[in-house]
Amino acid sequence: REFTISSYIDTLMRQVKFLGGLKPFCVFNSYQNVPSTKTMDELQKLVVGNLGLTVQYMEVKVVAASLMQALALSLGLPDAPLGLFLGGLGNFTPLSTFLPMDMDAAANTVGLSESEAVIMRLLLVGYENERNDLILKRAPLGAYMFAQMGQKGVKTCLNKIEEVKAGGNSATLLDCFPPTLVATIAQCAANVSKARAADLRRIANAKDPNVREVYNAHSTESVSVNSHHASSSYICGCFGFFGRVEKKNVQKFSPPSD
Repeated sequence: REFTISSYIDTLMRQVKFLGGLKPFCVFNSYQNVPSTKTMDELQKLVVGNLGLTVQYMEVKVVAASLMQALALSLGLPDAPLGLFLGGLGNFTPLSTFLPMDMDAAANTVGLSESEAVIMRLLLVGYENERNDLILKRAPLGAYMFAQMGQKGVKTCLNKIEEVKAGGNSATLLDCFPPTLVATIAQCAANVSKARAADLRRIANAKDPNVREVYNAHSTESVSVNSHHASSSYICGCFGFFGRVEKKNVQKFSPPSD
């Protein structure tokens, strides 16, 4: 059975709460100075970094899913399935193929902080461990929204979402997001949910009439990452993706508005 958008968000939030509640200093143990105190300190610092990045990655996915929920609520669909706007089911083209963003360029030109660059890389290409097990899936919609909002913007938006939901006024959920971002995603979603296209375009025009309709899909399946711009130079055994990110010749990525 397919997830509804609301149940998917609930699942993500439980994961965020679980990860946020973990005690980093209980992950590794030492006995008779094995590993050494110095090694333990390094490992624990990596665990703290890994947990922090994982929570931030999950928060981006919560915000992206919440925008889908806000669009669904605006259309009077509180129990909308996750694939209604995201697509990817049956013959539906995924929403990610309509995003006005060069995924490959974003992967290689992220002029962000160290942690933001790692999060962007995870959103764009996901993460596999040394055994090629997929640990984190790529999230193109999250990557697009993260490129637009940044880490601070995502956190601010998440706080607004939590306030609206706590107040029980979900009708205003769409107002938690930047208008141009809403308009862009609504125009993309209109290409996926044909039956709701007219309503989605009305929402887009109300939020920002300058955002034009999207007609052509493009592939976002193959994304190559230049190691000079987004590489992990050391790995922590528990999550395995937090590390230093080279910043040489890195430019700020500004995705087009159409």
